[in-house]
Amino acid sequence: MDSLIRTIRLKGKDLVLVRPGLTLTLYLDTPLHECAPGCADALEAYLAHVGPDTLRTYVADNGQFRPLSSKQISKDLRNLRKLPPDSEGYRILYNQGVESEVGTHAIFFEGSAFAEPEPLPDKTHLLRLELPPPPAEDQSWLEPFIEFVCQIANLVPFQSGNAGFAFKHVGVFESQMRKEINRLLPRYYGFDPSYDPARFDMKGRSFGAHWLTLLRTDLIQKLGGMEALRAALPQAELRPLDQGVLIRAARRPPLGDVNRQCTDIGCMPEVARLLRPIRYEAKGFGQPQEVFDALAWLARYDDKASQPWDAP
Repeated sequence: MDSLIRTIRLKGKDLVLVRPGLTLTLYLDTPLHECAPGCADALEAYLAHVGPDTLRTYVADNGQFRPLSSKQISKDLRNLRKLPPDSEGYRILYNQGVESEVGTHAIFFEGSAFAEPEPLPDKTHLLRLELPPPPAEDQSWLEPFIEFVCQIANLVPFQSGNAGFAFKHVGVFESQMRKEINRLLPRYYGFDPSYDPARFDMKGRSFGAHWLTLLRTDLIQKLGGMEALRAALPQAELRPLDQGVLIRAARRPPLGDVNRQCTDIGCMPEVARLLRPIRYEAKGFGQPQEVFDALAWLARYDDKASQPWDAP
């Protein structure tokens, strides 16, 4: 997947601006002080999963990247578990990369108060956990990864989410980063754009079909209940979660390469059509709609045929 890495020249060096990999993205709509302790548990589970020394930098309050220490991690976990009801927000970005370069692993959490009167009634919190791409020929990682996704989902009061391939970033050089990701999306249907502003309009919605799609029970009911899901998704694997379901659309995470006829997308088109009533909508993913039509991209599977579950 190295061909999908995008860099920017800075001070005579090539800085990784966009990196492909696996991510788990969860949207949460409960008050921040109620969901933050579960997010702390999820962060601890992720750190145990990847190893304590994997992440090397964090973003300080002044926006600068600093060396990450166990003291900083302990401070953030303690703060998350004790946020008061009147907390205005909390943000964490831990990165494996040095300085502002996108690394192989990362944690991103951004939560804010649902103030009254609410200027953004559809706002949610965002938790994203990032991992490197899996070995190309190895499938032994599949079940442990899905079990890890289920573990995190059962720790966090999510409303919706997804997991699979994504274009990762650390939020720097925003304009250039969005331009590079938006150039890749029309070819690679199987990638999530890691579009952080989606959290401001995600309440009661799903970002759309992905390799693994997570839905809370109330969203399942909006779609007709579990029987409706089973009827609409005969090829998919449905795994129960403590507060919802995980939908697995294909055996392996698809690239969805348009130049290869998207033969690996499994039943993602069926998932997309099922989710259409609650699908998130946006016009441009950080660019004008005439430059990148996000509405069309979000609907990319609507008219496509599903492919075999186990396609290579």
